[in-house]
Amino acid sequence: MRNELNETEWIDKYLLNELHSEDKKQFETELLIDSSEKQKLIHRIVRLFNRSYHRDRLEKIYASLMQQADFKKNIDSIFV
Repeated sequence: MRNELNETEWIDKYLLNELHSEDKKQFETELLIDSSEKQKLIHRIVRLFNRSYHRDRLEKIYASLMQQADFKKNIDSIFV
């Protein structure tokens, strides 16, 4: 469990570009030589990270649009 937590922290820091250059090189090297299971895990984490990013963007767009009276009125008329 401790090792998985450490790996998750490394992946997070890598995705957020928070690793120093030497650590980044080490992470990328380990990724290249490590098992396919680890690569699958990283791929899933990247997909989840990407989904979260897009969900946040869509929520901001929706909130912005709903502040426009004409847009809100049109949406309300469709779903009422």
